[in-house]
Amino acid sequence: MPCSIERRLKSAGGLPPDTLVEKETAILRDSQRLIERYHDNSPGSMLRIALAPCSPFSVSTNLMRESAALARNYPGVRLHTPPRGK
Repeated sequence: MPCSIERRLKSAGGLPPDTLVEKETAILRDSQRLIERYHDNSPGSMLRIALAPCSPFSVSTNLMRESAALARNYPGVRLHTPPRGK
């Protein structure tokens, strides 16, 4: 069952301080803006974007899914996810 971002706030027992948590729509919108402005997928480019949502303990399932979908929409944009525990 996916958790809402509100339940992941420090004040609700989560890890990140409340003041550092952004709305998911703002995160995705800004990620798209940065990809469209800076990502260069040309051969040899040193300017490539990788989306890297924080640990699964700090972000919702929806943000992980939407970040993956966003990365798939732009050639060469990578998605970094933390390793899963055993």
